[in-house]
Amino acid sequence: MRSYKIVILSDIHYASKKEQNEGENEIHKMRNPVLKLIAFIFRHFFWMRHPYAHNNKLFQFLTVAPDADLVVACGDFSCDSANIGASYPPVKESITDAIYFIQERFKDNFLPIHGDHDIGKMSLFGGNGGLRLESWQFLQEKLNFRPVWHRQIGSWRLIGICSTLLMLPILKKEILPGELSQWEKLRTNYLRELNTHLLMTTSEDKIILFCHDPTALPYLAELPSIQHLLNRKRIVLTIIGHLHTEIILKISYLLAGMPHIKFLGNSVSKMSFALRQAKIWKQFNVLLCPSLSGCQWLKDGGWLELDLSEDKNFTLIRHYLKWTSKITSSSKKK
Repeated sequence: MRSYKIVILSDIHYASKKEQNEGENEIHKMRNPVLKLIAFIFRHFFWMRHPYAHNNKLFQFLTVAPDADLVVACGDFSCDSANIGASYPPVKESITDAIYFIQERFKDNFLPIHGDHDIGKMSLFGGNGGLRLESWQFLQEKLNFRPVWHRQIGSWRLIGICSTLLMLPILKKEILPGELSQWEKLRTNYLRELNTHLLMTTSEDKIILFCHDPTALPYLAELPSIQHLLNRKRIVLTIIGHLHTEIILKISYLLAGMPHIKFLGNSVSKMSFALRQAKIWKQFNVLLCPSLSGCQWLKDGGWLELDLSEDKNFTLIRHYLKWTSKITSSSKKK
C-alpha cells in the first residue's frame, strides 16, 4: 500500500548577518523599568535567551530530515528584528536565505505558510511595528508565497491557509491607517479564494489544514464550508505553528474561555481574545509543530514527520533537535 511522507517545520527564526548585527534589541528599547524586568525574566528563563543564536537548528534539520513527498513550513522564517516583516531589509534577507536553504534541499516539494513575523507583528512588550503591505507584496511576488494552496495526495487533501488574513479584524491596531482598506480588500478576496478551495473537496477526502497562528481558527470556523466539514468530522488534523512549545498549547487549553482583556494594550488584547476562543481549536484536531528551537526552559525544539497511507490512516513522529546556542549564518550562493 502506497504511503506518503510529509515533513513539517515551523518558526525557523533564521537570523541573517544583517539581522544579527541589529542586536537583540527589544528589551533595550523599553523605557518602563518594571516591564523591562518582566520581559527579561520571561525571555531569559522561559522563552528564548538569545533568539538570534539558533540558525544551526535549521542546518541540523536539513541534514537529518528524510526526502519527502511534501515539505511544509508553517511560517516565521526570520527574527523580525524591526517588527515590520520583510519590508525591513535585514529581515528580508533572513527570510530569503531561509527559503533558499530549504528549497536547495527539497526543490519543488516545498510549500511555505505565511507567519506573522514574515508580514510584520507588533512587538510583545514594546508595542512597536505591525503589518506592512510591502512585506506582503514581497512574499507573494519574490518568494512565491500563496495565501491559500491545496495538494491532493492520494485520498488526502492538504490545504495551506493564511492566519493573518483570517484574523485581520483583531489586527487592525497593527495596520497603518493608509493601508487598512487594502488589507480589507485582500481579506475579502482571500475568503473567496479559500472558499473555492474548500468546495473542491470531495466526500472521500480526508483533510489536513496547515496554519501558522491558531488565533485564526475561530474566524475560519465562521465559514459555512468549514462548518460543513467540521460537522462531518472531515478535518483530520490542523497543524499549527506560532506557539513554539507544547507547554504553551497546554496552557492555552487551560485558559480557554477567559475574558477578552481590552485595556492592557494590543498584545494582551490579542492573546486574551485567542484564549477566550481556544475551546474552538479542539474541533479542528489541532496539532502543534514546535519551533526548531523550542523554548529556553524545556529545550524542546524539533519538527514533525507525517506518513499518510492510502487507507486514510496516518502515523506521526515528533523529532527533537539537539539544543545548542551559537551564532551562525550562511550566505546564498551567487
